[in-house]
Amino acid sequence: MSIRRLLDGHNFARHGGADDFGGLVLEGAGAGRSGGLGFGGSGGSGGGLPTVAFDSAKTVLVPADEYEEGMGESYLRFGGMAPAAGEVVVVSGVYGAQGGGDGDGGERRGDIVAVMAVAAEVWETVREYFEGGVGAGLDGRGDGGASRGRFFVTSPLLEIAEGRGIGSHRGGREVSVFLTGENVYLVVREKGLRLAEVLPDRSTDSLLYYMQVLGRRFKLRKFDILVGGERAKEVAEVLGRYFGNVRVVRS
Repeated sequence: MSIRRLLDGHNFARHGGADDFGGLVLEGAGAGRSGGLGFGGSGGSGGGLPTVAFDSAKTVLVPADEYEEGMGESYLRFGGMAPAAGEVVVVSGVYGAQGGGDGDGGERRGDIVAVMAVAAEVWETVREYFEGGVGAGLDGRGDGGASRGRFFVTSPLLEIAEGRGIGSHRGGREVSVFLTGENVYLVVREKGLRLAEVLPDRSTDSLLYYMQVLGRRFKLRKFDILVGGERAKEVAEVLGRYFGNVRVVRS
């Protein structure tokens, strides 16, 4: 059973897919070509391995001790996020030499597993880049085999939920709002993880509406609201008119 289900999570009906290579970011080998989110490195979930974080609206989190191998698509369908034509299921974990094979076969790490629907061409290009295939490479320069070896796959939602990325994680009441070029990642903590969601509509009006809905459920005026990522200052200013304790944090 997914964390979304356990926490009675909400999700808008419309889901976007990764477009071209806009749906991923890199940290480590190749960082800077698509803009790193600050995940990975020696202190990150990848344990020092090059890390790819897929920016996908179709993302669910599953407790690692309840995740069943080969069930990735079922978890997405259960959450109303069935992969579309041209998308494949990718699960967080280590891939590459001695690592996992296809997108649902990585070596798992951590207490939570992220299951994502990713554009098939994007996943294939990532595999070719790190595993030394014949692809053109992420920047189109023909260096597809330049960074051969193991790599770690994750999601911004997983990184934030597990205490990396934005957030103080001091055990209090806290909402982390992280905006990317495609989506909004939202994590609520109150004596532990209470909600982890991806909002595919990143407009300020939609986010404000969603936060107001959450406010009635969680009494957000008593929470610290941390905003990071793209347009963080703009969004924080709007949220600050309705909620207290809103601040911009580096991500």
